[in-house]
Amino acid sequence: MIFRQKGQHSQINNPRCAIFIHMIYRLFYSLLCLQFWLLGTVLAQTAADGWIIENIHGPSQVGIVETIPVDINGDGFMDVVSASIDDGHLRAYINQGSGQDLVEPLFKEMYISKDVPGIYRVSATDLNNDGVTDFVLPSIETHEIIALIADPTIEPYGYRKKIIAKEILLPTDAQIGDFNNDGLKDVVSISFELNTVYLHLQNNAGAFGTEVISKSIQRPRKILVENFNNDFQTDFLVASSEDHSVRMFENQGEGVFTQQTITDQAIGTRYIAACDADGNDLIDFVVAATTTNTVFLYTNLSDGNFLEQVVDIDLPGVNALHCADIDNDNHDELISIASQIGNIYTQELNGSNKQLIANTRDGYVSVNAAVFETNGPIQILTQAYFESRNLLYQTHQANQEFVVWEDFPDGALVISQGDLDGDYDTDYVYASFNDGKVYWAEQLFDQSYDNHLLSDYIDGPQSISVDDIDADGDLDIVVGGAWDNTFWVFINLGEGLFSQQIINNQALNAARSVFVDISENKWLEVVGTATQADAVFMYKGSESQGFESIAISTTIDGPLALDSADIDADGDQDIAVTSFFGNQIILLVNMGGETFEKLIIEKNIIHSTSIQICDLDQDQDLDLVYLSSNMNAVWWSEQLEDFSFKKHLISDTARSVITLICIDWNQDGVNDLVTSSPEARQIKFYENQGAGEFIETNAPSSYGYNWLIQDFNKVNMSFIGVSHTFSSVSKLMYRDVIYSNGFDLF
Repeated sequence: MIFRQKGQHSQINNPRCAIFIHMIYRLFYSLLCLQFWLLGTVLAQTAADGWIIENIHGPSQVGIVETIPVDINGDGFMDVVSASIDDGHLRAYINQGSGQDLVEPLFKEMYISKDVPGIYRVSATDLNNDGVTDFVLPSIETHEIIALIADPTIEPYGYRKKIIAKEILLPTDAQIGDFNNDGLKDVVSISFELNTVYLHLQNNAGAFGTEVISKSIQRPRKILVENFNNDFQTDFLVASSEDHSVRMFENQGEGVFTQQTITDQAIGTRYIAACDADGNDLIDFVVAATTTNTVFLYTNLSDGNFLEQVVDIDLPGVNALHCADIDNDNHDELISIASQIGNIYTQELNGSNKQLIANTRDGYVSVNAAVFETNGPIQILTQAYFESRNLLYQTHQANQEFVVWEDFPDGALVISQGDLDGDYDTDYVYASFNDGKVYWAEQLFDQSYDNHLLSDYIDGPQSISVDDIDADGDLDIVVGGAWDNTFWVFINLGEGLFSQQIINNQALNAARSVFVDISENKWLEVVGTATQADAVFMYKGSESQGFESIAISTTIDGPLALDSADIDADGDQDIAVTSFFGNQIILLVNMGGETFEKLIIEKNIIHSTSIQICDLDQDQDLDLVYLSSNMNAVWWSEQLEDFSFKKHLISDTARSVITLICIDWNQDGVNDLVTSSPEARQIKFYENQGAGEFIETNAPSSYGYNWLIQDFNKVNMSFIGVSHTFSSVSKLMYRDVIYSNGFDLF
């Protein structure tokens, strides 16, 4: 996790708040995808034989690279189709229509495919003339041109995957047209790596051939397919960034094309789009000269020549264009994205009437326009790459936004479990850090889940604890808010109802919490760490007086993770704490009442993020287990007879490990360890052999997941985890089946 101050995209305002800095790698990969468009691709692959994943809430659509309007089901309402480079998914958001009770359109999510890794663009067409929409996608991960053919006999998605061409190295675009007038749709593609243009003609059997059209283009980026000269033959343009050119490939029939350079002054061009500049029957086009922040209009003069005009010279990093008649004046306007400043604009093609449409989202990538409501206006369709959302904007006013679909926990970070509704099954409580929401997932009788919103105004929720704080038989919830410096309690009122209250709003960077039973009050106490205050607090609650705050220690440099148990066997609960900035392992020994003695157990444990108290050597006393992400290490401090501790190294190969759980996972009567690393995308098991020896094995990769273990054994293993990257809550389970999609992501 990397904390962001509200209103910032990637800066850390206070480094002492940026506790889990290892997750900066995710932002780094995302920036590469957005700016260079050819690196950092994520590949969805098999998890492992016997492992399956079940989504409880989410995921979001991570790394959206192109979004297009398509009426998939032919109901007259325009749907949204969205391609995601990071998770290899093509999704549709089906427009449910704006009926009497709907002010805005309602969209329902549907997967078209979960098996198109490295999606870079998406085009829609009826590829096989069956009257149903199909899709063509270039993959810069597998170097293939892929078709998804609609097939209602296939479950669960109704589309079958067809490879049109292989070994098209880094295909940055693939577009569709009938290039030989045989009534069948063909495909033209480009290879950024090989500087090559390919033609893929379809035959009557539905197979595609591949032939080279040109090898003289330097870094081709975008294709535009149109009939530019009204000769009943389909032509196409290619924009290429390294030679700053736009070339027309004029169709001479039978797969023969003549090549013409229209311009070689579109410096760093990345995008071209068709326009109607003058209302005649000839296709005009606009070109983004990305390096010079300029958009050019080329008006078709019908004889193979085009008139060049400058539309705008002040669109910093312009990288996507679209033309549409957004004001119903019978000629097109330009819609553009200035990527360097994150703005979307509209303007007339003569450059006048430039208007800001959107500038509040992080990572606009592509732009389109369509009518999505009955008798409604044209709306601009785009996406927030870094925020995993498809967006609609009104054309007449800045930032009049509608989110197409966002039923996911945005930046899911932490999770805990318990029977919250008293029906004898396990429910889950989890938080989405990015939007400050806390949910609970109610397990239903059929093992499915119903997700309930507990709160939407906790600023930076970063910890969750579950226990019966008020001793009424119902489990309550404590949440720590990093940015609002508050520990919140949700008192369980029964029947799925909760009362949200403040425990303390002065706990600077409220971090982790545990429940302890120290006083004679029937209520459990809450012990919490305040990382910026260098303090550990105990909160005593009562029904009549709320919570009283008592400082247990104020001299721990950045206290973070903690656990509680009677480690000295004197009948009182003690507290183990990691000093994140002081690089220490500390034991707060309960001396009776509300007094604790601070003992430094270990030093030079750099930035420890997890600690557990458990008996690892079966000698009937409790030991400490902890880790360091920076040092890639897991240690065990063995408690000796004189209440001293001896440190043992369990592993120094636990790369970027951040979570640790002590549990007898193989049910042999001896506690073992399980760790997870979102950065390394790995869960590791450490099977306790006794005498300080552990056998280390790996579970399937777990990219982006902080796992909570539930019902864990060798016969029926299962994890519950949250993914900050994919904004999801999921269950990873071992079953005797082969799971073939979506886990090993790099």
